[in-house]
Amino acid sequence: MELDHKTRAALAPAEEILLQRQAIARALDAAKSELPGHIEARIAAEAELSEIEASGALGSVTPATVAAAHRKLQATHQALDGCAAKITGLRAKSSAQLPSLVQITDGLRAVTTDLAEKIAEDFRQEYSVACAVFSRTLSRRAAIEALVGPMDLLPPGPGESVDVGDELGRPFEILNALEAAVREIQATAAMDVRDRAAALRRDGPPYDPTAILEFIQPVRIAGIDYAPGTRTLASTLGAASVHYGLTRKAARRVDLAGVASG
Repeated sequence: MELDHKTRAALAPAEEILLQRQAIARALDAAKSELPGHIEARIAAEAELSEIEASGALGSVTPATVAAAHRKLQATHQALDGCAAKITGLRAKSSAQLPSLVQITDGLRAVTTDLAEKIAEDFRQEYSVACAVFSRTLSRRAAIEALVGPMDLLPPGPGESVDVGDELGRPFEILNALEAAVREIQATAAMDVRDRAAALRRDGPPYDPTAILEFIQPVRIAGIDYAPGTRTLASTLGAASVHYGLTRKAARRVDLAGVASG
């Protein structure tokens, strides 16, 4: 059995949007892998500036050296802010796919429902023919055993493993992937709403999007798992970090010397 034109037409946009999600996921992973380096560079630049400013106050370094340290710090801030903006933007692009994902998923679900009925009907016919053949075989066995006596026949085995084929299975695999993507976005959006509401009810430090946070215990925020020791910028955590109180027990802020504080 081959896929009909209707099913192929529904598969095309489904595969396209899944490819887009894969591209977003790869870009997001790449940006997140760059984040720790930018964080460490900013911490080091802040510590260096603090040392140079102190030396400048004592007349040990020239104003040009102090100015260069400020420029270096500014560059690390820009790099870190750019990386954070990239992460935030990619997450927004992922979430923005929800309406299209729902529409495409509904369309593919409808055609796979029809396809499932056709596959089942085809197999019913195949099964009926096989059952009729096996029934005749059992009747012949009974007739033969009536003449020669009981035969020591092996029972039927479990049969070979059979695959329905990649082409027939593909619409259902794609549908599962689409439904998983819809659930992921909806769960993250719902978590963001709950986190924002919960954070508003808590007392904690005022939100600082430039704060560097270091996690001290495992935590899941906006659908992402963070292991102890992981450092990130507050602005990359989504709605949960917009109110820093949510991460108070799971993370601590890192000061300009790279030392974690409560």
